[in-house]
Amino acid sequence: MTYSQAEEYIWSSTDGKDSRGDLEGFRLLLEKLGNPQKRLKYAHVAGTNGKGSTCAFIFGIMRAAGYHVGLYTSPHLVRTNERIRFDDMDISDADFARLTTKVRDALEVLGQSLPIFMLLTAVAFLYFSERKPKIVILEVGLGGRLDATNIIDLAEVTVITRIGLDHTELLGNTLAEIAREKAGIIKPGSVVVLTRQEPEVEAVIIETAQRVGAFVRKAKSPSPMPQLGLKGMYQGENAATAIEAGYVLHERGFQVSEIDILNGLYNARWPGRFEVLQMSPYVILDGAHNQNGVEALAKSLTSVFGDKKIHFIFNARKDKDHTAMLDVIRPIAASISIDVPASTALAEIMPTLAPDDVLCVLGTLYQIGEVHQFFDDRGGQNV
Repeated sequence: MTYSQAEEYIWSSTDGKDSRGDLEGFRLLLEKLGNPQKRLKYAHVAGTNGKGSTCAFIFGIMRAAGYHVGLYTSPHLVRTNERIRFDDMDISDADFARLTTKVRDALEVLGQSLPIFMLLTAVAFLYFSERKPKIVILEVGLGGRLDATNIIDLAEVTVITRIGLDHTELLGNTLAEIAREKAGIIKPGSVVVLTRQEPEVEAVIIETAQRVGAFVRKAKSPSPMPQLGLKGMYQGENAATAIEAGYVLHERGFQVSEIDILNGLYNARWPGRFEVLQMSPYVILDGAHNQNGVEALAKSLTSVFGDKKIHFIFNARKDKDHTAMLDVIRPIAASISIDVPASTALAEIMPTLAPDDVLCVLGTLYQIGEVHQFFDDRGGQNV
């Protein structure tokens, strides 16, 4: 297959809304492919908010320590390749096409089909098994218990970031129910780094760990907080989680020093997380897409920008709680554009802003690529 054929094959497989599926079928596929996932070491990261940023911080720490590192995340912003990274480069078009062909051929022999996320995860495992990173930072797609990434036997460190109400139609209607799904990645003998949680969530995680014979370490924010490459007040929590993960990896035999941790946190980059695209007027791009995420974003905006006028462009997927998110930003909003494509809304509002105004684009990760393209077409960002 060519690259375009590989992409078409992947994205035409299912509707792609759920990363979970038939784990037994996925296991059979990986066995057919030689179990590439068994030749790798992992930092396995689940949660509702902060997964991507925490992965970016851990990735930065391990790169600063001098290791070759794999990174598997979702969703992508512009191209599918962004989901699969080795060191500082996305998987090449040629490798993506070659390995997707290998996955397709194996499925045809088995006479089965699998969801999009499982196909992508199989491609990632094959790619990393070839490139041989010292560790793979593996982000859970959705939930945990039934997620494709949960096919791995054991992680060097298991990380659970902040859990909130999201994907309730799939994971459960209460925090405790969602926490049980996320806690499904905890395995016997694993070390679990836990971000600060609501009491009912923490109780579920600790109970699960005790039941399977795992160990829980709670992330603690250092004082003072090191300088971070990712902005936003909420990033302190994610950084604290990554720091604790770095300590665990050090204890597991990885040569990670305090300097590596500081450098890794400072050099971390992750698009769409309180990302400053422009100054005068300020344009902030953030992927907050549920109530907890928007609350953290609103707190950061008011802390950083004080009494400046804050305008919003809000677009969220239909399965999200639009009302809850809008209720958070309305008290601090000078204006809100709702459900207008980001590029259209930007073209309309940018000429009306005063130099001292702030514009925040939020509501979904899926518009980040569109927003980047808008500013690239204008001649690049001017931060």
